[in-house]
Amino acid sequence: MRVLQKPTLIVAQTHAFILEPAAQSDYIASMSLTQLKEKAAALTPPERLELAAFLAELEEQSESEFRQTVDERMKAIDSGKRVTHEQFEAEHIRRSKS
Repeated sequence: MRVLQKPTLIVAQTHAFILEPAAQSDYIASMSLTQLKEKAAALTPPERLELAAFLAELEEQSESEFRQTVDERMKAIDSGKRVTHEQFEAEHIRRSKS
């Protein structure tokens, strides 16, 4: 069993999940986006700053992963992995039929 040291916030599109440390097992609480906003509004100014820093860090990680994906794709293109417009259209038609 994994015991968490501190609460961990996981944010999905419309819900957030807080994994809290528990003596016996991990506890997962689900919150709607509205509930999450209400909780954030109730935070003290220092807690809001910490939350803002956390969200900014998540965004930075997301942007970094996106940049890495784009870089990998550009390297593949530069190394000759390309398709013609006709090949692209043919593949699009093939996939849309399945």
